[in-house]
Amino acid sequence: MCKIYHTLSRENIRGMYFPMNSVVMRLDNGMRLVCTNFHTKRIGFLELFVWLPDQGKWVKTHEKNILTNAMWEYYSKNLRRIKPDHNNYEDMMKHSHKRKGAGGGVRLGNSGYTTDYECSKNPMHDFRRSMYVQWNQA
Repeated sequence: MCKIYHTLSRENIRGMYFPMNSVVMRLDNGMRLVCTNFHTKRIGFLELFVWLPDQGKWVKTHEKNILTNAMWEYYSKNLRRIKPDHNNYEDMMKHSHKRKGAGGGVRLGNSGYTTDYECSKNPMHDFRRSMYVQWNQA
């Protein structure tokens, strides 16, 4: 009897960290089989990390057997449709500000005045300073 699940975030299993969406198979004898990469052909061998409880260590191996077929089935049913995140966050953060894209702005009242805010290093850049003075006057 075994239990198959996938990691929901970066997870520590027996002292080793595995990335999100790694498929883990836990066997009754205490062994753990973890596969992090299913980007190979189905007919090939899977790269597995195996926890050996009697030796107390992780071993990296390549296997193709009934257990790896069960892991393939789990992956294809539950995780195959999840698209990887290809956003390059370093490129996004290079500019001091990024303009709002594809936004229509907000109409204020009947004056026809439209605002379209942008991110800036000065968060209060488009508010009048007199706003603060009005509260202090009696």
